[in-house]
Amino acid sequence: MGRDEEYIRLAIEEIKKENYTHALNIIERALREKYSSELSELENKIRLIIKHTMSPEDYENFYQNLYKEKSSLLTRLERKIRTWIGKRTRNLIKNTAENPRYEQIEKDIKHYNFKNILDVGCGEGHFSITLGARNPDLNVTGVDIVQYNIDKAIELNKFKNVRFIKAFAEEVDRIFEKDSFDVVMLFEILEHVRSVDEVLKASLNVLRDGGMIAVTVPDGIKNPGHVRYFSDELISDYFAWRKGFRMERIYPLDTPVNAESKYFWRYITFFK
Repeated sequence: MGRDEEYIRLAIEEIKKENYTHALNIIERALREKYSSELSELENKIRLIIKHTMSPEDYENFYQNLYKEKSSLLTRLERKIRTWIGKRTRNLIKNTAENPRYEQIEKDIKHYNFKNILDVGCGEGHFSITLGARNPDLNVTGVDIVQYNIDKAIELNKFKNVRFIKAFAEEVDRIFEKDSFDVVMLFEILEHVRSVDEVLKASLNVLRDGGMIAVTVPDGIKNPGHVRYFSDELISDYFAWRKGFRMERIYPLDTPVNAESKYFWRYITFFK
């Protein structure tokens, strides 16, 4: 097998696992060594798949369009009224509190007596709002790149100990001071970003010594924005060597006792 064929084989193996960013890295490395039209063609195909990660503007526009509400005017008006009277917020707190992933992060926060929480990639803020509502002694900050999500989170939020800011995950250390937080939550975000290393670096920069990073990544759950799948090997590469590493599976709420769903999340924690 020639050099190009070997690189292509390795890249295709990553593509089959939906690790598009790793596949691109392999082809880019091969092209730096020596150009070939076949490698260049595969590089262009991979870039087309993950084109939304190629610039901050592309990333923001992709998710803005993905999450933008497409319901009817009447439905939006009804939701607005329910939000004004607080009904939507009460319902989201009730429902989120029953989410197994939420239960686990709240349990860990209470166990270690953490107080200052950063929720990176917070979406519409359900976890941030629920943490603040159920734990008035916490200070919770949610950040997300999508303005639509931030606007919805601010609209839903009724709690003074919770705030929301528009920001890229890779740039939280440009917004917040060093050692600002006891916990950084990275829930269902690392499978979306171009560089896991950049997000972790920024998160660790704003985390105090002894603070905790909490990560969830899906398994068996696909999303149009996913650019990587966290296999055991990839989790080992990124997390297993870190201080206090812990990982467990979290199954959907409706999974029967003593049964395993083909869909689950990996809940990962480690300390600075």
